[in-house]
Amino acid sequence: MTSRTSFSADTQKKTNPDAFSGFEKNAGINEGSFSNDQAGGDFIDSSGPFSTGQAGGDNGGSEGAFSTGQAGGDLGDNGGAYFHKNDTGFLARQRQLFKRRLWPAALTFLGFLLYNVVGLATALTMSGQYAIEEHLSAAEQAARLREVIDSMLGYANPSVLMILVPVAAVLAIEGFSWMDSRSKVDFYESQPLSRGKRFLDICFSSFLYFFFSYVITLEAGLLITGFFHALTRAVLAEIVWNSLCVFALFLAVYGLGVLAAMLTGNVIVACLAFMVLILYEPIFRAVLGGYSSEYLTTYVSSSGGLISTNLLNPVTHYYNSAAFDLKMPLILIGIAALYFALAWLSYRVRKNEHAGTPVVFGPVRTVVRIAMSVIVGLVLGLFISFVRDTFFINLAWMLLFTVITACIMQIIYDLDFRALFRRPLEILASAAIVTLIFLAFLFDVTGFDRFVPDPEKVQDAALYCMNTDTAYVSDDGHYEGNDSFPRRYMRLTNIEDVTAIAEYGQKYTRLQKSKSGFPGSGQTSDDKGGTENTFWNFEVLYRMKNGKEIYRAFLIPSTVAPSMMDTVTATEEYREGTVNIYHDNYLRKALSESVKIEIYYTNGSEYLSGPLLDEAMYEEFRKAYTQDLEQYSYSFARQNRPVGSVGISLTRDSKRDDIPAVSYSIYPSYSRTIDFLKKNGCWLEPLDLSAIPTGDYDSLTPDQQKLIDNLDTSVLSNPFNTFYY
Repeated sequence: MTSRTSFSADTQKKTNPDAFSGFEKNAGINEGSFSNDQAGGDFIDSSGPFSTGQAGGDNGGSEGAFSTGQAGGDLGDNGGAYFHKNDTGFLARQRQLFKRRLWPAALTFLGFLLYNVVGLATALTMSGQYAIEEHLSAAEQAARLREVIDSMLGYANPSVLMILVPVAAVLAIEGFSWMDSRSKVDFYESQPLSRGKRFLDICFSSFLYFFFSYVITLEAGLLITGFFHALTRAVLAEIVWNSLCVFALFLAVYGLGVLAAMLTGNVIVACLAFMVLILYEPIFRAVLGGYSSEYLTTYVSSSGGLISTNLLNPVTHYYNSAAFDLKMPLILIGIAALYFALAWLSYRVRKNEHAGTPVVFGPVRTVVRIAMSVIVGLVLGLFISFVRDTFFINLAWMLLFTVITACIMQIIYDLDFRALFRRPLEILASAAIVTLIFLAFLFDVTGFDRFVPDPEKVQDAALYCMNTDTAYVSDDGHYEGNDSFPRRYMRLTNIEDVTAIAEYGQKYTRLQKSKSGFPGSGQTSDDKGGTENTFWNFEVLYRMKNGKEIYRAFLIPSTVAPSMMDTVTATEEYREGTVNIYHDNYLRKALSESVKIEIYYTNGSEYLSGPLLDEAMYEEFRKAYTQDLEQYSYSFARQNRPVGSVGISLTRDSKRDDIPAVSYSIYPSYSRTIDFLKKNGCWLEPLDLSAIPTGDYDSLTPDQQKLIDNLDTSVLSNPFNTFYY
């Protein structure tokens, strides 16, 4: 950029006549020029011009002024640019920027003050009050305090996003808001400062405001944690690591905000553009997940989506990261570098006359118009499919809202209601994309439901039945779902047997859908008028050798060959992924600390508490039950019904209600376990199932109704053999 130290009064009068006239009156401009000569009088508000000479008197506010000479008197607020002497360097420019950007800097500090100090102190105080009211032990109080600190200052805590994201957006958009005014752009461009330095100055000042606001308030927060005696080395290490990740996250989000400011010429539109850029990818992935659930019969909704890999959304990368994940901050820095590079490129090629234009670049307008039209059409189409699943109605509504959105976007671009049908090719392109996506899901063009991986490419797998309400507990003592537990612990290596079952189930599922729609209840009526389980809901997880995880869901009918199912369900690997007793480290750790275990037994109608188990007694029970489990398989479960259930949980003196508990089914042939229960006075004879009354409930006698009311049929059932009365 060519630096200019003199420009004509005519130019100044065209760009800012009011400011120039005031300056000319007070500063004594000679013959309409603005040069290196000394100017007598006061230097008042000039809305942007700059001087390279000496000015006598007071230097008032100059909103955008940039002076390289000596100024007599006081230096007032420059309101938007730099006051620059011949020996002014980077730090001096930062000081002048801080004067101009005082309110966003103050807003940043206030936000993190409320979060790192006020919010943390409030949460810790409430936790301490709860500990006193519930009479928690010192160890339990310390654990709760650590949970509070972890939720606010620990790894990938989502609450910090509520402060960081808005702050980054404000700093980015406010810092470059001068580019939305043609007069301000002209004045900035006339200053003897390169575009590169101006860009870096603004970006660096924004990071300084964030950095010092976060660090100062965090130090105050650490003092508060120390006051509560909750600041250990492990906690401090976690906070330091998370702070580094937060710095990287800010850079990425701020870079996205700068890019939004460069692509737009209006502050309001820049805010909207930022929201679109940061939300579009997760929303688009969620929409694809919705279409997958609606139209793909083997899709697993809990698998993370059809497109499970997050690409350029920094918030998602931060939120999904694991503890001390070294890759995460590097990924965020890489994303930040990409956004800054795009923002810088846009800054270099952006024309000054585009200031005030909603979207600056023509190609960007086209991409944004099509992208917004497509996402709106897909979202409305998905909503309509939930209400009425009809092909032509769904497609018609999707196309209607796609076209309407495209027309509205063009009106916003041109600020003209008559522009709604301009650029018809963009409207047609949006409609075509929506139609293709809809048809691809409807007819499974990609073959998603037919996919079975090559066994040679699979590291190991997990195959589990979802028709169970078993409460699982992980090794660390936290409750797990009937899908998350086998995903964590099941490692099947006989992949060909797994794929054979999955292929059979997927074929059966597609057949059921083609006949009468997807049968989601898991229950159908048989020819005799009764009700029986005719199929089971299964899921399979393939852990590929390349690190990818592939999920599929399907139905297995009761007519399946037992021998095929036994190839997987009779293995120790399957049992280790479906029975909690193989992952009871939380219990065994408690026992080693002299904590007793409570054991009880039920036959489905009565409950009987046994003795408190110590470490030796529990190991005896565990050995007996794991030996009995070797009988288990699909065939065994189909041919046998449980006669009772053993429940096990920790017992403590506290009033906490989150102590994990597990239960284990007992079959008639589990002789070792039954002997243990009998020896310890914790055994009830099985119920006579033939004596359980059937028929209409109202026609039963009071005693029979009482028997039915007290009957727990889940005790007498397993995933492949449900008991009905």
